[in-house]
Amino acid sequence: MENNIFCQKCGLEMKELELYIAIAPCWKCNESMKLAFIKGVELDIIRKQSTAIAPAFFKENELKLAQSKGVIIKDNYSNSINNSYYANTCPNCNDFIGNHYLFTEYVSPTINANEFEYQKYNLGFCCDSCDYDALNINDDYDETF
Repeated sequence: MENNIFCQKCGLEMKELELYIAIAPCWKCNESMKLAFIKGVELDIIRKQSTAIAPAFFKENELKLAQSKGVIIKDNYSNSINNSYYANTCPNCNDFIGNHYLFTEYVSPTINANEFEYQKYNLGFCCDSCDYDALNINDDYDETF
């Protein structure tokens, strides 16, 4: 029998979160780099049914954990959205993986095809509605996912 955990604030079922640290080639210089994303949440407003969170939306403790595992996450400027956001950054060429390409070129091949080596770290449980509702996401981010 499955033990579901429900949010004490809103009553919705909570989901288990996992931080993925994958090792994959940089899109620009092809050198090996570590990258991070979180799997487990389905937030319509942020990811339009995607089940992964990019570093741009990490909470402070999630960001620190990824960095402690050797992932370089920096604030980078994106010409596509004319704004800056935190993103996985290559230690060799210092270029970053934008949100759109993170999902199409790295998250999907990691999760769906086991194309890249990865490690998972349990982050506990999260309410899709309550735990990320404080994020102030503007419409510019929607087109990147």
